[in-house]
Amino acid sequence: MKKGQMMGQPFIFIMALIIGALILVFGISQLVDFGNLGCKANLEQELSGLRTEIQKMFYETSGSAEGYKLDVPEANYICFIDPGETITLSQEELKAIDEGFATLAPRSTYNVVFIPFKICDTNALFKVEKLTVSDDENPLCVRPNEVFILESKGDHTEVSRYNE
Repeated sequence: MKKGQMMGQPFIFIMALIIGALILVFGISQLVDFGNLGCKANLEQELSGLRTEIQKMFYETSGSAEGYKLDVPEANYICFIDPGETITLSQEELKAIDEGFATLAPRSTYNVVFIPFKICDTNALFKVEKLTVSDDENPLCVRPNEVFILESKGDHTEVSRYNE
């Protein structure tokens, strides 16, 4: 082997190590993204189901009610807010749900909020048309898989707590 070839050999090994490390990092990031894809799909599927149910209730006779639940295991709470109405929960009650939610709730333009706010690397704040919250509890926060009531009010659908 010539002297020039010996000098270049360490650079080839270093380049091979760098390229191997980049391939490894890229592969791991793609696996993580693939895992989040299923989570995002579940979140979107649940939200789409809620929108469909609200649309269905909108066309029902005023006063018709139905129990509904959302299965989003990544969420600690699912909160429904009526942005145009007065917040009926105290700051302490809001903070007990989530510190950031206590700040967001009074100023929110979204009416469906999943807590934590970031689920599956996506913001979990949504605006669902024709949905309001009952006057008794604004915001209304439920746990995943907890039943709540959707009631047709003629021109909108109202969400309220299910009392057994």
